[in-house]
Amino acid sequence: MPPPGVCLNIMRERQEGHGVGTLQNPEKFLGQDYELLQQYYLIRGRSNWFQILICLLTKYHDLILPRDNWFWRFGKWVDVVIDDKLPTFKGKLIFVHPKTSNPTMSPRPQNEFWPALLEKAYAKVCGSYEDMHTGSVSEALMDFTGGVHMTVQLSSSLTGLWDLIGRAAKFNSLMGCGTPGQADFNQTLPNGLVEGHAYTVTGVTEVRSQGKPIQLVRLFNPWGDTEWTGDWSDRSPMWETVSPEEHAMYRKNINDGEFWMSVEDFCKTFSNLDICSLSPGFLDASSDSQWTSVRHEGRWLAGTSAGGCLTTNTFWTNPQFRAKVIAGSDQTQGPNMLVSLMQKPDKRNRRLVRKLHIGLSIFEVPPELKGSRGTFPASFFDNRPPVAYTKNMYDSREVMEFFRLEPGEYLIVPYTSSPNETASFVVTILSKMETQTEDTLSFSMDLGEMNITNRQNSVPYFRQWSDQYTDINAEQLQKLLNAKVIRDVESTGSFSLDACQSIVAIMDLSVTGTLRATELSRLLDEINLFKDIFFRVDSNRDGILSVKELQHAVEDTGLRVSDGLLKLMTMRYGDASGKITLERFICLALRLDCMTSKACGSYEDMISGNVSEALMDFTGGVHMKVTLRSTLTGLWDLIDGADKFNSLMGCSTAGKADFNQTLPNGLVEGHAYTVTGVTEVRSQGKPIQLVRLFNPWGDTEWTGDWSDRSPMWETVSPEERERYHKNINNGKFWMSVEDFHQTFSNLDICSLSPGLLDGSSDSQWTSVRHERRLLAGTYLEPVGHLMTGMFVSLMQKPIRGTENSSENLILVSVLVFSIFEFRGSRETRQASFFANRSPVAYTKDMKSCREVMEFFRLEPGEYLIVPYTSSPNQTASFLVTILSKTETQTE
Repeated sequence: MPPPGVCLNIMRERQEGHGVGTLQNPEKFLGQDYELLQQYYLIRGRSNWFQILICLLTKYHDLILPRDNWFWRFGKWVDVVIDDKLPTFKGKLIFVHPKTSNPTMSPRPQNEFWPALLEKAYAKVCGSYEDMHTGSVSEALMDFTGGVHMTVQLSSSLTGLWDLIGRAAKFNSLMGCGTPGQADFNQTLPNGLVEGHAYTVTGVTEVRSQGKPIQLVRLFNPWGDTEWTGDWSDRSPMWETVSPEEHAMYRKNINDGEFWMSVEDFCKTFSNLDICSLSPGFLDASSDSQWTSVRHEGRWLAGTSAGGCLTTNTFWTNPQFRAKVIAGSDQTQGPNMLVSLMQKPDKRNRRLVRKLHIGLSIFEVPPELKGSRGTFPASFFDNRPPVAYTKNMYDSREVMEFFRLEPGEYLIVPYTSSPNETASFVVTILSKMETQTEDTLSFSMDLGEMNITNRQNSVPYFRQWSDQYTDINAEQLQKLLNAKVIRDVESTGSFSLDACQSIVAIMDLSVTGTLRATELSRLLDEINLFKDIFFRVDSNRDGILSVKELQHAVEDTGLRVSDGLLKLMTMRYGDASGKITLERFICLALRLDCMTSKACGSYEDMISGNVSEALMDFTGGVHMKVTLRSTLTGLWDLIDGADKFNSLMGCSTAGKADFNQTLPNGLVEGHAYTVTGVTEVRSQGKPIQLVRLFNPWGDTEWTGDWSDRSPMWETVSPEERERYHKNINNGKFWMSVEDFHQTFSNLDICSLSPGLLDGSSDSQWTSVRHERRLLAGTYLEPVGHLMTGMFVSLMQKPIRGTENSSENLILVSVLVFSIFEFRGSRETRQASFFANRSPVAYTKDMKSCREVMEFFRLEPGEYLIVPYTSSPNQTASFLVTILSKTETQTE
């Protein structure tokens, strides 16, 4: 807990008295000692992989980054904006900086800032400077160039390696390689190479030694020293066996980090080689025009489309992509297709990203199935070996395979090593032959007619649609959607003009009555996502969603709705029988997306939020917040009753949500969860009350008692274990109500029925609502002769666009006073009324949140309800809501 304001002031004054904060003794930001930090990174050899990029940039500056601070990220160029402030110590750059200012050793000036600025921009892409500590040369090569990438695992076999390196060098490809071993200690081996270190391949050549041709590879250590000491190194006697001309041309006896070695030694001493080129021609020495590119985006979704590897019986549920290879001008017999699978991170900071082991398999479609549509069933893969596949599954960002396919139809299936692992991915297909592809479940992004080396034309296919129209109206949108989105979908209707007018109204952020190119591009991207969700949940493939399938589809968009709201959606968007077709679901999903963004002011205001506020905004129901404390009294009855009334329940763990840190018990710090059910089982003869929760990430579960792998499940009956125990990492898990109480900080309950408050029927409750701007009392006259239950909430109304900003919310609370002796009086109570008078009810805590509430019991009589703020003269609008079990009159 940080010290309070007074303590901070005292500490600050003491530090200033010692000169802290002056130019001579600046304050350490975040308590960091920059001198120690610099020495740490110098010792550890920080960002060796990034130094490789700097080296390549000095040599191939025209091949890297089409414009300042543009980076290629998962199929698109992104523009990164930074300022010019760089971390320094004693006037020197802390991180990437020129090695020396001695002109005899290096012509580069000491104050050379472009590498540090470039590092800062890329650190922003990766998440932070800390995320730059470790990295991958292959990932950086792609991020900086957007080119065609290939990774070669080096082994004792040299077949084709020299030809590949030679072609790559002729096409000005960027090449990096690494030595095996741990990179933590930067240990120099006896042969002069550094263990677990990255090097740059800067050239290749062939010399004649004693009449025999010798193939040499030139490499560069980004440290600028520490070179290879074996054959063909700077001081190797092998240079005495070549001609004087070759000796003078290639040998440079300078310890500058650059050296030669034979391709045989290169293959033995290095573990991998990464090649990245703007031209795919390096693959077989052909021209760029002979290659076409196709890119698809997809997602593995736990429980739906994450079937695992080929050995599992759910493999067929993985996303499937069809490829039709058409006979063309390719007369070679070598490989003609490069297929890569890249997984997209689920978190912004690279160090927090959990990479999965991924791979892909390609199956030939038999003649009897050619031309068929839809997903291939499980029977298709029975006893059918793939014609091509990734040889190994790696937990790297990208895996690829270079092979040959004859003309025909094929099925490409990307997969993870285990089922029910959720992640997004990108499949890229480079082919020398004309190739037509499509996702079996959604429309694809086809780049086949584009020149891969032309960055200005390398834009998604949907973006090409939007670029055809300067502005598009509702009629044009109707023709476009019916022609391109649902033209091949059976059992569906078409987008009506009214529906397209509504869509234009939703997406028209520029308020022009039409959609501009950027607005249309965003619309088509969202439609592509919703179309993918539609077909994933359409279990019987009839092109129609039932009520149950609609519920799954809405949940896949990131929302969880009650049965009542689901019925309203079905009535509003379904046909006479309540079934929803594709175009109706797209309209519904767009409307829901609009609600979640516009209700908060903008998409930016959606970055942070509050579960309780969202539950009320989406349902308009009765909301109750429970702060979980040490006592368990009444908690189980409350949760069990709320579940019986189909209430929506959300809870969250304590801590900060900024870093999404996973705790030792498997829960995520400062994270929101959904309560999806409750039950009671018998363990060793004793009743155990369990709560079922769901992590919206779709994974990362509780690991304590009653978790998926807990031995406690062995203590219940086989029937209960079969019914409740599911050992799947899908984000759903059970825990005891005691553990739930101890590990979570609060519980939000929202229900369309106020009966959850005491288990009664809705008809017994009445509701009164008052809206004010100036603080005033509200008279309340319950009618009846018995004590009555009452629920009072005070909600402050934020300024538009600031819903999620706690700085705009003030501390509020409510007091209730008895005014029996003033019965019938309608005048405002003065100060004397409140002197020495205690409230009969009040909200226990004063909070700077949108709503505070209290549930209590009152005897018959008249009462004065006073909402108030913590300090005088604070202006705000508010809403007082009163729920009572008897008829209530207010004014």
